[in-house]
Amino acid sequence: MRVPDDEKRDIDTWVLSNDLDEVGNPRGTMYTGGTPLFDERSGRRVDRYEYIVRAHPDRPWKTVTLGDAEPPDAEPLFDDVVFLHDADDEKAGGRFPGHWGPEPAAQTRDYRELPGGYGFGSSTLNRWIEQNMAKDAAAPAAAPAPDDLR
Repeated sequence: MRVPDDEKRDIDTWVLSNDLDEVGNPRGTMYTGGTPLFDERSGRRVDRYEYIVRAHPDRPWKTVTLGDAEPPDAEPLFDDVVFLHDADDEKAGGRFPGHWGPEPAAQTRDYRELPGGYGFGSSTLNRWIEQNMAKDAAAPAAAPAPDDLR
């Protein structure tokens, strides 16, 4: 079964917006062998998107509504390089603190849970978040306003 690229984007949006694990199950689900994407009987790896489509035949990502927002113009997460960031995202309230600057434009095709509760993304994005969180932790705390000292 081949999952079309536009459906892969819909699946990725659904997984992230519902705070699910990488295979569309509730976060914290435990798997025999560590992942449902490896068939221990045959020794073969199962495509992540094909697994999700088989596990959710009702295709709940088809009912995702984004209100007036347009769907993201990103390539599926497992292509060689993913271009996710639009410079206007930062101005429009992107998902990361604005003082971090733009997220890396080119990202690797791996998929992992990101630190700080930022969902899922590539190891490139993971490293960028960790570096920015470390900078924030090392920055001196802002002095309290005079009214806060009472």
